[in-house]
Amino acid sequence: MQNDDTGTRVGYIVAISICTAILVSQFLFLLMIYFVKPELMGLAPSQSQSESERTPEIVLVLAVVSIVVLVASFVIKKVLIGQAVKTRVTALIFVASIFGCSLCESVTLFGLLTAFVANYPYFYAFFAAGIIGTILHFPSQSSIDAASYKT
Repeated sequence: MQNDDTGTRVGYIVAISICTAILVSQFLFLLMIYFVKPELMGLAPSQSQSESERTPEIVLVLAVVSIVVLVASFVIKKVLIGQAVKTRVTALIFVASIFGCSLCESVTLFGLLTAFVANYPYFYAFFAAGIIGTILHFPSQSSIDAASYKT
């Protein structure tokens, strides 16, 4: 009984650590844009964009893919947590959280791609969605309690 609680505690600490590292990396990507492309951050003079200039197709494609990935991350997490509660395997909760955080990081990476490839000034939307999604995917104590509850 003691080993099961210890394993759950260690798994929780590991999952929190990995999710935190993913969250920090997203802010580091933002810092990378700050140093490499300061004009996108509004900190350096930029070339004026004409009103007729349209959004590059890659941005639209990545926006759609980002929405699909973001929704999929929450669906997959819900399925895995349901499985964890049903089978009483708390490790699935940690897998769900880390997997969800990783998928949300990909949304941030799509934002990084739009900044570097398309010089898209609204890359912030990708970053905001990725960071908020990552925060929402951190493992919760209530899910762990539900999965470890013994009847």
